[in-house]
Amino acid sequence: MLLLCLFSLLLSGAIAMVMLLNIRDLAIEHSGEIGQTAAENSESLVLDMTLFTMERQVESNGYFIDGGLRTMVNSVNILCLYIEDLYRNPDAFKPRPFAYYKDVAEGSTEMHWFLEPGLIPAHSLGAGDL
Repeated sequence: MLLLCLFSLLLSGAIAMVMLLNIRDLAIEHSGEIGQTAAENSESLVLDMTLFTMERQVESNGYFIDGGLRTMVNSVNILCLYIEDLYRNPDAFKPRPFAYYKDVAEGSTEMHWFLEPGLIPAHSLGAGDL
């Protein structure tokens, strides 16, 4: 009986060794294919991730630029309203002289020029100057 158990154990060990060698040979034989498949899958995944990231970046930049342009349009619209009001009611906006900054009292909130008086243009602006 002991001999039968020993024989079974040796036979099982031999079969296991043959199977392990077969698995090793198959792994060596197909390792190039597995590596190639992994490389192709990795390349595809990296390209997909790059495209996704670039799409999000372009979309984000578009929203940022759109916000800037909307702000600019709003500023131009406000400026247009002021200019329209200026030309519809020219008497409401009378020219006022500005003092040279050295002639303004300290602590005053009065508007003044920082340029030398000789550098300040003497004429007032008309419609042709806009």
